[in-house]
Formats: sequence, C-alpha cells, structure tokens
Amino acid sequence: MNVTLYMAMSTDGFVAGPEGETPWSDEEWEAFTEVVQAHGNIIVGHRTYTLMKNKELSRIGKPFVVVVAKQPIDDESCHYAASPRAALALLQQHGFSSALLAGGPTLNASFRSQGLLDTIIIDVESVLLHAGLKLFGNDDVMPDMQLVEKRSISPRLTQKIYRKI
Repeated sequence: MNVTLYMAMSTDGFVAGPEGETPWSDEEWEAFTEVVQAHGNIIVGHRTYTLMKNKELSRIGKPFVVVVAKQPIDDESCHYAASPRAALALLQQHGFSSALLAGGPTLNASFRSQGLLDTIIIDVESVLLHAGLKLFGNDDVMPDMQLVEKRSISPRLTQKIYRKI
C-alpha cells in the first residue's frame, strides 16, 4: 500500500503550536482537502483526532478515519488500530490502495521508523510559531527521500513533495 504523509509546517519548522494549534491559511486547507478526498481516508493519532474531530474532519469531506492509539477509541465516527501496520491492513480490508497519514509527530515517527512512508507532502506556511511540535517529534531525521516537486500555492504557502529513493 502506498503511504503519503501530508503535513503543514511553519517556516520555523513546527507542524503545530505547543497546544496543538494550527494557524494555517485557507489555501493550505484547500490543498490538504484535495489530497484527503483523492485518498478517501486519513490516519491520525489520538491527539490529532481529538483536535480535528469537531471541525476539521467535516471541513475536509468526512474521510474514512483510522485512529492509531494505545487504547481503542469509543467513537463510531472513526476506526481504531493499535499500530501503523494494523491501520494499513484495516484500510486494505476496506478496499483502499493508498493511505494518507496526517500525524501527529509520534505517529509520523512510527511510520518513518518502520519504513512505511512512500511520499511526504509538506506545505510550508509563512508563519512563525516559535515553539511547538516537529514533524517527527524529538527525532527530526528525514527518511531517505528526494525532493521531486516544489510549487508555490499562494504568496504565503509553498508545497514540497518528497518521494522514496
């Protein structure tokens, strides 16, 4: 299964502020929504799901949601998986041939350390957060990937796409 990690990031390298805030532009949300809808699914960690479930999930088209967490989630609007591989198996069982990973940092690092990332899309916003959460948490080592595309979406948003070498 092809796995794409998609995250927005501030110019100073944070994917969210200290409290999980994501002050991204409408253009970033539109770009993200297009990719979510193309995949039809999204994999997130428990904290990201909690932050997104009330507003953002409906904003991006109510995809098939898989929450990777230590304990089962008691919420019928999502599906639970205990590990990255279990999340991918669940998506495959439901007929998906690709997966969209959307964080958070601990889950991103777990997929990266297991060699499960094929593509990384990073939308870099011209905003400074000064503190917060990094793409792969405390371990910011990028997997062996090559920049294959860079495009300007708006004056304050640049998208970078990396693929496995």
